[in-house]
Amino acid sequence: MNKTVENILKEQENKMKETIESKLLALNFKAFTEQKLKGEVEKLIRGDEVKEN
Repeated sequence: MNKTVENILKEQENKMKETIESKLLALNFKAFTEQKLKGEVEKLIRGDEVKEN
């Protein structure tokens, strides 16, 4: 395989890794946010005082 093809493949691999990493970060943030909201809703249902940040 010549250098140009190797370089192109390496660039594509890096772009895919960046895309995957950014999607994982977004999913982690979404899961964190959903969990936090769920906790706040449960507090409201129980009648606990909800702290505002």
